[in-house]
Amino acid sequence: AEANGDSAFRQQIRDLRHEIIEFAVSSGDQSTVMSLTIDQAESYYRNERYRLSRETYERARALAEELELDWQRAAILSGLAQLSWSDGDYAMAETHFEDALHLYQEARNRLGEASIQISLSDLYMQQRRFALSFRRGPSLQTSSPQWTH
Repeated sequence: AEANGDSAFRQQIRDLRHEIIEFAVSSGDQSTVMSLTIDQAESYYRNERYRLSRETYERARALAEELELDWQRAAILSGLAQLSWSDGDYAMAETHFEDALHLYQEARNRLGEASIQISLSDLYMQQRRFALSFRRGPSLQTSSPQWTH
């Protein structure tokens, strides 16, 4: 019985998301459409539906490039990097992470930058590229703002 309740709840969430997307599309709100598309791609990834996740990220990427929304492009590249990493394509994962890092740095988005630095470090650790992994730590410290009390 609880499984049916959970299934019904998930269906309600999907229906609501569909209604929001329809409203955003009909009102011409491309930024909201893109944000919802990124959210959907992340959901597909979490549910191990990698092909759908990649296709959805690519649609969001095209829209983000068209609208010149760099921080969204960085988030999309990070998602594509995770997918490449899951596929074992470490070189492509690294490329996507580096591109995302560059966009976050240009936008002065320190949280995004830190997240990518950590992801790159983890990627290097998995590949046993320890020198590169440990080099990420000092980079984070020098690029982060100085906190005062």
